[in-house]
This record gives sequence, structure tokens and C-alpha cells, in this order.
Amino acid sequence: MSPEEIPPLAPPEPALRDWSFDEPVSDRAVLETVLGELLGDLLPDLERQHRGIRRLDCRLFCPGHEVVVLSVGSVRPRSQVRHWHDLLRLQLERQPLPADVVRIQIEGLAPAPLETEQTTLFENRVPQPQTREWEGLLERLGSRLGETAVLRPRLAPEHQPEWAGRYDPVGMAIAGPPAVGSPATPASASPAHAEPLPPLSRPLSLQSRPVAIDMLDVAPAGTPARFTWTGDEHCVRRCWGPERIEAGWWQGAHSRRDYYRVETTGGQRFWLFHEPGEQPATAWFLQGVFD
Repeated sequence: MSPEEIPPLAPPEPALRDWSFDEPVSDRAVLETVLGELLGDLLPDLERQHRGIRRLDCRLFCPGHEVVVLSVGSVRPRSQVRHWHDLLRLQLERQPLPADVVRIQIEGLAPAPLETEQTTLFENRVPQPQTREWEGLLERLGSRLGETAVLRPRLAPEHQPEWAGRYDPVGMAIAGPPAVGSPATPASASPAHAEPLPPLSRPLSLQSRPVAIDMLDVAPAGTPARFTWTGDEHCVRRCWGPERIEAGWWQGAHSRRDYYRVETTGGQRFWLFHEPGEQPATAWFLQGVFD
């Protein structure tokens, strides 16, 4: 038997383009024009291979200074010259240059096949044009403000309210806007036999951390009756609860709480709790305010 030769796969050529000026340039219009030329030379080659990029780095070389790097990203692989040029232009507008530019280099990163859209028989809940506009908005905001400045709220698998949500950078993981009428939490977040929570069981406005309040009076049943918050005294007219929220043991002493929804004589509604085992008259906290 003759040995079988296995030719090695050649690594793809780097998606890199370079431009050197005869004289240093400070005119932003000239820089934008050159960026368009470089993109027009780089991206059509990728598009002919039915490939796009999800990130683009632009390096501006200024004599005597560190290289200025403009980095932009995209939600999905793209190969449109105008799209990447607009994102770079937004970055260039807010980026001060330490000196005149003598050289520009662009590099396409995270190459991936371009997505092929298929016509569906039924209409999607999120129309495709709306999804594209949403992605374009995120990309422009990320280019203008920085990707870490564009945040999106996310649910977290935590019982305690102040830990049950967080703000994460949008990054490149957003597939589209939430559909109209979609539930706020996944269907699997609660058992199928669980009864739905009554209206206004949770306030829309939560404190980032529970705020200690002075409980002036507690009813014989242990429910709050009168308390002060921000210097004002509140008398409880109606009260619902308690609702026990208990998290994992790894969260220490603050893992068991009895919550009450209270309505004051002034018509305000608050979400209060105390920790079992503590003195109710001194260990009460305000978690949120109902709007």
C-alpha cells in the first residue's frame, strides 16, 4: 500500500489592507475617503467568497505617538462597504488624533459565512426589516459610545430581587428586539402548575440595594403598621403578605426574607421586608415602590 498524502489546510490570508501617505494628513475628509478606498478593496473579495466579517480594526499611525486603533463590530457577518465605512466614521468623529496621520491599516476580523435569508411560509413575530433596523441601531450606538456603554437588562436565576437582574453590554449577542407581547420571563422559569402572580405583585421601581427604614409600629400579627422613610412618616392602611423569598445557603445571612406589599393612608404602595430571626421593629427594609 502506498502512503496516503494529506495536504495541510492553508490558513486563510489575513483580511488586511494598508495605505501610506506621501505627506502627513490631518484632514478628516481625506482620511474618510481613504478608508472608503481601503474598504472597497477589501470587502468585495470577501463577498465573492460569500464571506463577511464581524469586527473591523483600523490603525492610524501618527509619528512619535502610539498607534490609534478604531475598533467596530457587527451583530452578524457583513460585507457592505457603506455599513463598515459609516461605523468607522462615527468612531473617527469622536477620536482625537495626537498628530497627523502617515499611514492607515484596516484588518477584517472574525470572518464568517454570510447568512442566507429564506422566505418563510408564515410571518415571523418580529418582522425582518425591524430586526435589521434594531441591529443597525445597536451597531451605530456601539461605534459612537463604545460597546461597553450600550447595555441591555437581563434576567438572572436569583431569588433575591436586587440580584435577579443585571445590565450586560449588548456586545454581539443580540439577535433582535423583543417581540411584541412576548413574556418577560421564559416559560420554563416557573413550574407549569404554578399560579400566576396577582397584578402589581412586584414594583416596577426597585432599589439597587434594600434601604433600611425605621419601623415605628408593628401590628400584633407581625405586619408593618407605621414607618418612616426619607424623613416622612407613613401609616399602613392595607397590607398583603408575608411572602417568603429564600435563596441558597451560599448567600449567607441575607438569604431569607418575609415580604409585604403595603398601601399607606396617603395612597402610596411599598414593598417591604424583614429577615426572620431579627427584631421586626429594627430590621425592616424597603425594596421597591409601586408606581
